[in-house]
Amino acid sequence: MADVGKTLMRLPREYKRGDVIEVKTMVFHPNDNGRRQDPETGNYIAEWYIRSIQVFYGDEKVMSVQTSSAVSQNPYFTFQLKAERSAALRVEWEDSQGERYTHSLDVSV
Repeated sequence: MADVGKTLMRLPREYKRGDVIEVKTMVFHPNDNGRRQDPETGNYIAEWYIRSIQVFYGDEKVMSVQTSSAVSQNPYFTFQLKAERSAALRVEWEDSQGERYTHSLDVSV
């Protein structure tokens, strides 16, 4: 899985200061729940899933989400953000093995 951790994030094409914008983000991750068997070996595939998502707007944490092993493969996550200032918007994903994946875009108003 060469793409594990690759993150995509999209902001609206047009917005201005004070607008509430929809942010769309996705991380490539297999999100195995530990209950599925490898078809070739018959062994169970170890649990490995995204367990938390944190969003930072500038230096301020604006959202924190805890997930479980029920999260889908390559989870797609959307949220609303009020574009109050120009700053970096950063999304951090952490998986059950302690790996962190991050992506950021600039919010410009």
